[in-house]
Amino acid sequence: MMNIKTTLIISGCLLAAALSIYGMVSSREPSPEELYRQYMELPPSQRLGQRDKLLQKAAQGGHGPAMLQMTKDIFMDKESLFSKDYEFWLKKAADTGGNPAVQMDVYHHVDLPEEELFSYLTKAAGQSYGPALWELGCIYSSFNNYNIVPDEQRALALFRQAAEANDSNALYLLYLLDRLNIFPLTEAEKKTDFYQRYRRALGRHDKPLPSFTDIHELDPIEYEFVFRFLLKSMIANEKVKSALKNIDEEAFQNVSEDLS
Repeated sequence: MMNIKTTLIISGCLLAAALSIYGMVSSREPSPEELYRQYMELPPSQRLGQRDKLLQKAAQGGHGPAMLQMTKDIFMDKESLFSKDYEFWLKKAADTGGNPAVQMDVYHHVDLPEEELFSYLTKAAGQSYGPALWELGCIYSSFNNYNIVPDEQRALALFRQAAEANDSNALYLLYLLDRLNIFPLTEAEKKTDFYQRYRRALGRHDKPLPSFTDIHELDPIEYEFVFRFLLKSMIANEKVKSALKNIDEEAFQNVSEDLS
């Protein structure tokens, strides 16, 4: 049987151990994930005052969702969309998470050298992200940017990839190229029904655009939309220019000048 002295020594050791553990636990810094969770659990009215203490610390700790939330909060505070803080955290979020939608936000909204912007675009396209494939297709098709040599076949391949990713622009372009007989699609491609997929991608169920076989079936508003759309996405293509120019020489000249 233990004597009183032994009991006191053991009790003292246990108490010291407990205090040590408590000290370790109480002094431990919350993880970035915990800080982010605490911030997101706050009512919106309290978040602004806690952003530096919770959200910014979580973001600085490398937590991707916190970085992205920083950009959203900065924007919702009605700070400039092009502020340095916004650009900094948007770029950090893109670099950390590899999200193609965030990479495209960097491409559109961050002031970087051309080659760096182009790398964000190609990274997003490499993940089969429809809007990035569409943008890259337009660059290869029409635009004289990033020292890219126009390559129509490469552009069409990118437009088809974008359509497979249900990008509404690419789906509509392929529909137009087929219906206006500019680039008739193969029977196999027609079976993918680009027009119906275009409607679904838009999420609209109102009156559809006409299933026209030539541009004369369009009313003036639809005509101008188709005109601008084709010239913007495939302005370097001679068939596109010829098909549209023959319809209305004056309109072609006016729209071309607007887009140049």
